[in-house]
Amino acid sequence: MKANGIPADAITFTTLIHGLCCVGNWQEAKSLFIEMLNQGVQPTTVTYSVLIDELCKNGKMDDTNKLYELMIRRGVQPNTHTYSILMDGYCLGRIHDMEKLFVSMASRVGDA
Repeated sequence: MKANGIPADAITFTTLIHGLCCVGNWQEAKSLFIEMLNQGVQPTTVTYSVLIDELCKNGKMDDTNKLYELMIRRGVQPNTHTYSILMDGYCLGRIHDMEKLFVSMASRVGDA
């Protein structure tokens, strides 16, 4: 697309990232996410959720936390699906982190 002068938008990037995650190609998905940021395309809640889901499925909870924090810092609000993915990931052995997320989630819902 880029070679043809057609700029990719958030939906295009997210779709490609999701496909790469589905086939287990995390490094390529991560590279595409970085390219997305470098091109000035704002990732959406769905973009972050796709990446968070892949990290959780692979037990990379420290990386998950970093990505979630980046999401918040960039002003992208998690949705119910994002929180569900995170809760599932934390249930795989990080109950204390799940409790902290629940408190954070409850405070965000209260602010809305």
